[in-house]
Amino acid sequence: MVFLTSALCSKDDNINDVKSLTCDNLINDPIDGNDSFYIFIPNAFTPNKDGVDDRLYLFLKNIATLKMTIFDENSNIVFQAENLNQQWDPNSSSVTEQTYYYRIEATSTTGKRIGMCGEVYPLSCVPKNSSDKYFFQNQFNGYFFDPSLSSGEDNICP
Repeated sequence: MVFLTSALCSKDDNINDVKSLTCDNLINDPIDGNDSFYIFIPNAFTPNKDGVDDRLYLFLKNIATLKMTIFDENSNIVFQAENLNQQWDPNSSSVTEQTYYYRIEATSTTGKRIGMCGEVYPLSCVPKNSSDKYFFQNQFNGYFFDPSLSSGEDNICP
């Protein structure tokens, strides 16, 4: 069974638009029923150094190679990784509460090319009643992000 998840990215004709930059030219090979790989990425984390959801973590299964790039709203690269276990662990003083965009290019262990793009939100606290917009690492149940699970964060916004 194959699970791929990605936030929807809208492309823009303006090549300088960061959404265009992150989504254009991504390749996804056809997937057959024998493939069993996935990439899940939370769309929110709280880099507030409280020990919970401080890093952006990817959940991977049967992925051989990975290249992840994160851009800020001005299309500047703020993070790149080519290691399957590397996480974005930003210095909380350098990350602002803005929308960041990710681009992932990966290859499964069966040689399938996977391209994903989406948005990620570093938050100083977890907004109340945010389960329909934000998905945190602790809400991944092994199959999908379950909004009924607690984010694991005690730092709820006032």
